[in-house]
Amino acid sequence: MDYAISALQTDGAVLLETGATSSRISGLQELIQQVIIELLSEYDEITNRGTDMVVQITDASFADSNDIRSIVAQAISLAQSHILTNQQTMTITDEERLASIEFLDATLGEGTYSISLKVTSVAGRTATVTVP
Repeated sequence: MDYAISALQTDGAVLLETGATSSRISGLQELIQQVIIELLSEYDEITNRGTDMVVQITDASFADSNDIRSIVAQAISLAQSHILTNQQTMTITDEERLASIEFLDATLGEGTYSISLKVTSVAGRTATVTVP
């Protein structure tokens, strides 16, 4: 399934849409989209993309928030590594080039979760986003 950012709200919430999108985003929004896609995708050996985070969280016990936080932290580290590796051969602006992803928080509800991240570009622009 393809994901695209439909909006980045002022409170940091990211609204996602699925399927093909007709508009092209750039800059920090493009970088945020790459991070979200990487985190939400299943790992693919051929492309060396994805983290399996959703699969692992689904298999984990929602009763233990430490397990969920550990899975998210590992997925963020893996996503950052994948994106940095893949961007080495890309011609993109510094605003679209990843400097870091910082795990801020995970909020657990009944059968739901969301994660808050701080994404920083090489250009020094940052965004705090919440991924549902």
